[in-house]
Amino acid sequence: MGTNIASSFTLAATPMMVDLREEEETEFQVTGLSGGDTIAVTRSFDKVGFAPMMVFNGVFDSFTSIAADHIYSCPAAGYLTFTKTGTASTPTISVRRGF
Repeated sequence: MGTNIASSFTLAATPMMVDLREEEETEFQVTGLSGGDTIAVTRSFDKVGFAPMMVFNGVFDSFTSIAADHIYSCPAAGYLTFTKTGTASTPTISVRRGF
């Protein structure tokens, strides 16, 4: 099965929401994150109440705040929101679904 990029976006000051209600698991790649900036990932079923989402890197270290470029995965069914703290970088996030 090939890669299906659902969303690719640059993350600046405004949080970005991705609709992953049809997925059981999602991978996303972060590039360009630097200068001490971090990315928080939150999840919601209804776009109203968001809770922190645990994400995993390739060796199954878990994070609630992303601080480095890498490929991450998470059990994602619902809406994921990516929120960046800091102003040193403008990272790109590519979300892959259907793998």
